[in-house]
Amino acid sequence: LTLADLDERRAHELAARLKRAEVIAPTAVLSADVDVLAPCAVGGVLTDEVARSLRAWAVVGAANNVLAHEGVARTLAARGTLLVPDVIASAGAVIDGIGRTVMGLVDRGPLIDALGETARELLRRAHESGKTTTAVAEELAQARLSAARAQGERGASIGVGVGGRLEKGSGCERRDCGRPRHRAILADAASARSRRPESLMRKRDVAAAAL
Repeated sequence: LTLADLDERRAHELAARLKRAEVIAPTAVLSADVDVLAPCAVGGVLTDEVARSLRAWAVVGAANNVLAHEGVARTLAARGTLLVPDVIASAGAVIDGIGRTVMGLVDRGPLIDALGETARELLRRAHESGKTTTAVAEELAQARLSAARAQGERGASIGVGVGGRLEKGSGCERRDCGRPRHRAILADAASARSRRPESLMRKRDVAAAAL
């Protein structure tokens, strides 16, 4: 176990309690010898320089906008480092909130668990197309948003199939059902988006549609 904290005293105190932990400088944590790097606090921490110094074979960070710019995704891909975009890595909170307040679900677990399949599908598409995972995520999101808006304009409800599928009208009618497919009327969401600035809604749209 490797620990780092801006307050070095806190890191050493925790290491002493855990017995088998190593303390390193915060500036070194991103290039530590680990399998998976998960930046989950400040965004923009992965620059080209940092990406080239990574020893992790995968990056799965939940901080918003983990990459300093889109070119970093290409740097990671060229090195063979897997990148799960933050819109998927951090989508559990979005699902939990919408599942509870909009869909009325008691158990949001199946929807959150389906993110694993979504990530696998995204990585597969990126590998087959030669595109970055961030580019594939945005393409997929925009396609699903367009499909949802088209359905909403026709006044129809659509079934939201988790794990990368949209299925018309096949969802469960019960608001307290925990099954992984449920009906949802997206007209209100599309209308709300049209009333808000693109800069504010774009990331939320992508996050919701990429699920």
